[in-house]
Amino acid sequence: MFDSRQNLVAFIEDFSNLVNPPYIAPYLSNVKLNEFEQQLGQKLPASFRDLLLLCNFDSLELGSTIFGNGSDSFLEYLLSTNQDSGEFMKIAVGEIGGIFVSTKTGEIWAQYIDGDTINQNKLADDFEAFLGGYAFIQKNRMEKTISLKEAAKLVAEKIGSDDYRPWLHS
Repeated sequence: MFDSRQNLVAFIEDFSNLVNPPYIAPYLSNVKLNEFEQQLGQKLPASFRDLLLLCNFDSLELGSTIFGNGSDSFLEYLLSTNQDSGEFMKIAVGEIGGIFVSTKTGEIWAQYIDGDTINQNKLADDFEAFLGGYAFIQKNRMEKTISLKEAAKLVAEKIGSDDYRPWLHS
């Protein structure tokens, strides 16, 4: 895992430049986020809000997961996708499923449909833990330090996931 938020942000920037260059430094401010929250009609969880100020999620792809839709600004995507979302705000999508943040608890959840069954898994206690876990798995894929299954189990244990198996699809 990453030993500091600064190291996590540096990895996100470097990884983004490899996958989808050029990475543009975050453009959001507290003023813009306050305006966004007013438009959305909800407060953002602190961990999610903090990282929106540090990382650019406009075209961020981590593994099989993309934040936003790749064409609009991330905040525009969030606003258009979550008009009447209630507690759970969709923030990303990928093989792991739709990724949602709880505006009440800050927890991160995945949801995917398999046939007629809707599966839901708690991925992390908060957004920073989720992002750190996801980035750790991507870093491990590049460095091949441990197996994906070992990395998924380690991440799940460290960040509050209820099951390691969704991480096998990250």
